[in-house]
Amino acid sequence: SLKPLFPFAQHCTAIGGLGLVSCAADGNGFHHERMKAHGPSGANALWLDGLPYTGGETIDQKIASHICRPDQYRSIECSVGGGLEYEDESTAMYQAPGQPLVPIDDPRVLWERLFGYLSDGGDGSLTQQGSILDAVSSRYADLAEQLSQTDKVRLEQHRDLIRDLETRLVGISTASCSNPPTEPTSHGNYEEDFESHLQLISAAFSCDLTRVASIQMGQLSPVQIGRPNGDMHDRYAHAIYYDQDAENAMADYMAYHAAQMARMIEVLDSVPEGEGSVFDNTIIVWLSELADSWHGMDNYPVVMA
Repeated sequence: SLKPLFPFAQHCTAIGGLGLVSCAADGNGFHHERMKAHGPSGANALWLDGLPYTGGETIDQKIASHICRPDQYRSIECSVGGGLEYEDESTAMYQAPGQPLVPIDDPRVLWERLFGYLSDGGDGSLTQQGSILDAVSSRYADLAEQLSQTDKVRLEQHRDLIRDLETRLVGISTASCSNPPTEPTSHGNYEEDFESHLQLISAAFSCDLTRVASIQMGQLSPVQIGRPNGDMHDRYAHAIYYDQDAENAMADYMAYHAAQMARMIEVLDSVPEGEGSVFDNTIIVWLSELADSWHGMDNYPVVMA
């Protein structure tokens, strides 16, 4: 399964000995959803309307809280092929308990979010108009005198959120990017969408728009791993313990994603940064939704680079 990563073995660590013990003990049924709630966060699920949502911030957001600059995007979330589209909240990334971060599936939308400000020539209109909050600071002060202590706290929280948004907007709108990527022209091809997302993330890191990103991969089809067209889930994933062909198919399935991780390393390592490359200053973590495709929770696989 990990053979595509062999050329980068000196940079990679396959972590063994893990088991989703807390996930197994947290409620019944819903193995896919419970794992999605536990794996990236280490927190018990937050059960809402009978469904498990993530009960804590996920590891990407913990990292973002330490390294994100106030004038950057805190993080960007992407998906390919619909990501985890089998349930209502099709994401594994949460900023806080019960607060999902919905991924962008279309690379054209991600380009617009990251680099759309360049299409108007970067005229700097946001910085020219000044701070809206500064303009109404006296009105905030007057209003605060009329409020209870509880409402004062709420008003301050509201003001802080607006200030945070204002700072990020100005920072992004005035960012410089020496070699911005061109806008993707299509959407819907699994491998092309992955490559587009990867190139946009690499550019965002290089231009210092953000330093935290995630890509959530939707289910592959049997054709993508050299098998006859059909039902990947029932024909192969659920048959690994009694069908050798199914076991081989799922090994090929994971090798497909290992090749994508190898591609991540290649792309990030090709972008100069400081005395090395962007990859030299990046950690890649590959998490799976379950320990195996039979909904198992033992021997949970994690690969880091």
